[in-house]
Amino acid sequence: YVTAAYNKSGAKAAVTVWDSKGEPVFTYLSAQRFVMTAALGRDDRTLATVTMGQEDGKFRSFLVLYHTDSEKEIATAAMDGGVVYALEPAQRGFCAVTEQALYFLDTSGTQKASYSYGSQFLRRCEPGEGGWAALLLSRYKSGGYASLITVDDQGNELGGKDIDGEVLDMSTAGRYVAVLLSDRLVIYDKYLTEVASLPDVSDARAVLMRQDGSAVLAGATGASLYLP
Repeated sequence: YVTAAYNKSGAKAAVTVWDSKGEPVFTYLSAQRFVMTAALGRDDRTLATVTMGQEDGKFRSFLVLYHTDSEKEIATAAMDGGVVYALEPAQRGFCAVTEQALYFLDTSGTQKASYSYGSQFLRRCEPGEGGWAALLLSRYKSGGYASLITVDDQGNELGGKDIDGEVLDMSTAGRYVAVLLSDRLVIYDKYLTEVASLPDVSDARAVLMRQDGSAVLAGATGASLYLP
């Protein structure tokens, strides 16, 4: 199934879920709040949306959940941690990326665990399959130095690695995370043990990690498959 959030006349925004034949199976209309992002659970029946609205005179993010076979709302929960940048399906629920922390939520909207960035700034976040995520954090808003951190869905750190260089892209798949820097590609496992490294990738601008440990590199003129 696939889902998309979009503007719709008569509402602040709408979110629709389509099946594999392209037929709409569910539409959520948000009348009071703007929709920031949405994600469909791995069960293809739980829809989570993040809306932005006012509460006690302040703007807050809210998580709203529905089952696609019912118009009855499952739950609405206020989200902590500031603005929600992204919402991704996780192994047993959802992963919410905010400006202050990473949150793991179950399919009822209950927060199971979180990981705070502390005083660091979030550069990138890539949720992985099987209940983990890779974070690129930095003590500064700009500059090449950063820390790569992996955490599980209990909020525990799995691994940490200092990254000295400009990170162009990151991607996760299976138990791997690929980090594309301006001069090389490095593939780690989810504990950040280095698995493979490829130098001389100056033409690449994006990377797509694959479950078998290989990676696709893409540039302005084409793409190539890297087999460690």
